[in-house]
Amino acid sequence: MDVSRASRSPLVLVLLVGLLAGALARDWLRSTSPPEPRAAAGATTADFHPPSSADPMPREPLPVETRRPPPAVMPPGQSPDPPTPEAQRGALDARLRAEPVSASWARFNEAQVRSALGEHLLAAGIEAPLDQRVECRTTLCRIDVHTRDGEIADATEVQLLQGISDGLANTRIFRQPRKDGTVALVIYASGGGL
Repeated sequence: MDVSRASRSPLVLVLLVGLLAGALARDWLRSTSPPEPRAAAGATTADFHPPSSADPMPREPLPVETRRPPPAVMPPGQSPDPPTPEAQRGALDARLRAEPVSASWARFNEAQVRSALGEHLLAAGIEAPLDQRVECRTTLCRIDVHTRDGEIADATEVQLLQGISDGLANTRIFRQPRKDGTVALVIYASGGGL
């Protein structure tokens, strides 16, 4: 009985070593083999033959790099960090000042904003702003609203956005709480992109 057990042990050992070597070789081949061919631009699906499902070594896609490229690779004019709210406001103010005034567009949209800040707030039972200023040019408006507190600022913002959404659907809102508890809203609105 001891003889048969001794004769089986080398056989089992050889089989285990063979399986381990095969698994290591397969993993090594997966990591060093070239990626699957992709269809060239203009090629039809008949020209492209994806690997068959019987492929003994299916390949998983490589992970997509999600980090931002280093600053040296960034396109000119872009910084690696997003602009601060102050920089965004500065850029929008510069864009507003650079635009010529379209009298009819400006007049129409300024009236829409004033209506939203007047009639719409009154109808909704929201306290009128302490101060407001509207300036529209050709494609962009700046709306400054000063409210008594944050709650009124929230309600004013909602009513204003609803009141101007037909013509000035794209907005950027900058909220500035003040030491005295009042809140200033600076809103840039455009019918196109911001």
